[in-house]
Amino acid sequence: MDPQSSSPPLTYNEFLAFCESQSGRYEYVDGFAIAMAPPSNVHADIATSLSVLLALHLQKSPCRVRAGAALSTGKNERIPDILVTCHEDDLRFGNRINRFPKLVIEILSPNVGDDLDRKVDEYQTVSSIEDYLIVYSTRRTIVHYHREPSGKFVFEPIVTSGSIHLASIDYDLDIDALYREANLP
Repeated sequence: MDPQSSSPPLTYNEFLAFCESQSGRYEYVDGFAIAMAPPSNVHADIATSLSVLLALHLQKSPCRVRAGAALSTGKNERIPDILVTCHEDDLRFGNRINRFPKLVIEILSPNVGDDLDRKVDEYQTVSSIEDYLIVYSTRRTIVHYHREPSGKFVFEPIVTSGSIHLASIDYDLDIDALYREANLP
């Protein structure tokens, strides 16, 4: 559904029923079902590489890496490309939505969407999120936000090579290796 249309907003239960009748993926944003375009191949390659790297790092921990899983930001339901959660409520069998992730990663497609502004604001309201990465799929660029002890998200300088320390899971992400795996020049 298009938020610009004249249709009224959906309740959350109406949104869930709508999604069951559709073949695509949708986010619930301000009462509207927003369709998500299928990812490009490079987007999928980056997501796969990141998921594998994170899963290997976390294999002996209770944390789980989830790709394309639903995340509640309070009023809205987003579907980040990758999230990491360690919270027992999120890990409970049969649970369909994550509420307590530590790390959220969005991979930008060429049509940037709202990952660079609105989602930053929404993800900041989820107090469990300690790190938020925005990974470009068209060039070697990663934007990193981390949460300070005060609770505020802080923007780190843009990274194009080297590594980024993700304090939420105590991991140094090798940027060069990530983009090399995705065959991005």
